[in-house]
Amino acid sequence: MDDRLELRVAIRDRARLFQLLARFVEARLGANASGILAELAANHAAFVAAAAALPEEHFLPGGGAGDLVSGTTTGHYREHAEQIRGWREEKARHA
Repeated sequence: MDDRLELRVAIRDRARLFQLLARFVEARLGANASGILAELAANHAAFVAAAAALPEEHFLPGGGAGDLVSGTTTGHYREHAEQIRGWREEKARHA
C-alpha cells in the first residue's frame, strides 16, 4: 500500500498510526539533516501546491480545506512545539 494511502487509513486507528509513524522514523534513522530538510521542503512545496489548486470556497467555513491545512501545518507544529523545544534543549546540553 502507498504510504500516503496507508497514512489516511491509519489516521482512524491510533495503534496502526503509531506503527506507521515508527516505520517512517526507522526508515530515516541515520539520515543526515540536509537530506531530511530537503525531503521536508519538497513535501511542503507539494502540499502548498495542492492547497493552492483548490477553489477558494473550500477554504470558507465548512469547506473542509481550512481545517485540514491548519491541522496539518501550523496546528500540528504547535502540537509538537514543546517536544521540539525539549529536544533542542537536550541537544544543547550535550553539545
